[in-house]
Amino acid sequence: DEALAAGAKECKKSLRSFSDLTFDVVVDFAGTETTIRDAVSAVRPGGIVVLVGLASQSFELPTTDLVTKNVSLKGSTSASIQELQEVFELLASGALNPQIQHIPFHDVPKALEMLGESEVNGRLYTTP
Repeated sequence: DEALAAGAKECKKSLRSFSDLTFDVVVDFAGTETTIRDAVSAVRPGGIVVLVGLASQSFELPTTDLVTKNVSLKGSTSASIQELQEVFELLASGALNPQIQHIPFHDVPKALEMLGESEVNGRLYTTP
């Protein structure tokens, strides 16, 4: 509901639900083996998959789509200074209201399981 209110045209729980569409870019904030594989399948030939999430320490990926579609798979941990400043400005203005949830440090393993099962909305964070 929040994504639609913010301007999203459609929301689904899985890229597989968009089987009639292809995307130029998919940014995977979960990083599970399933979401990575689905992202590679969902991008157009020459498309880009940006991997941000770290739910899987490693993954197996059939190379057929990657090679035959000329898909680029990139990792990303942060943004440029200018992009970070823009995000801070959006936060300060109230235009961006992220869904974040604090979890106790001892619950990190359980939180990773929840991420892998697509049971998390937004982002989780912890403090040691």
